Amino acid sequence: MELHYISNFEQFADKRVFLRACLNAPMEHGRVTNTFRLRRLQPTFEALRQAGAKIILAGYLSKEDEYGFKPLADFLGITLLSTLR
Repeated sequence: MELHYISNFEQFADKRVFLRACLNAPMEHGRVTNTFRLRRLQPTFEALRQAGAKIILAGYLSKEDEYGFKPLADFLGITLLSTLR
């Protein structure tokens, strides 16, 4: 299977982009303990932001996750989303 990559992010200027990502990250006591997967979103976020896109992030968690999206939102807000403003 050949993977396709987006090389022209300018096509997303002034458009809403629905970005679906796997947001499963290991957590302990309501804190993200391994940020690798989440940090891999940063280049895509930055390219879309520079192109002028409005990003809508959607993701999913495993069923047994007791903390929900709150720890992820905190992490993303500090590391990724803060660069969008």
